[in-house]
Amino acid sequence: HKKSGLNEIIKNGQIFPPGYFFNIDLDIIQLNKDNRTVNIGDYEATFLIVVTFFVKALVTTLLFKPRDYGFLADHSLKVEENLRFIASIYVYIYRRLGSQLLAQMRGQRSNQRI
Repeated sequence: HKKSGLNEIIKNGQIFPPGYFFNIDLDIIQLNKDNRTVNIGDYEATFLIVVTFFVKALVTTLLFKPRDYGFLADHSLKVEENLRFIASIYVYIYRRLGSQLLAQMRGQRSNQRI
């Protein structure tokens, strides 16, 4: 739907705070000097959805900082270590998917020029 929050995230001209994206993200997402998104196509929109929900919401918020958000009732160091391990696996998967998406985007763009 055109007024959904998801649509707002993936449209051109959205402002993201400095440091919001990892370096690999900036190979895919283009920002202008005001940190606004530009040239958002299908690949970039898909990537923004993954970054926003999967990486930022799940990994950096819930798994890396579970105490800050009240997800650890007990203060078990073992539970916290396990969550950080799971988060690290998610970040690894995310980076692999990001690099594959970037390779696809580059391949498709070069095919369009031919």
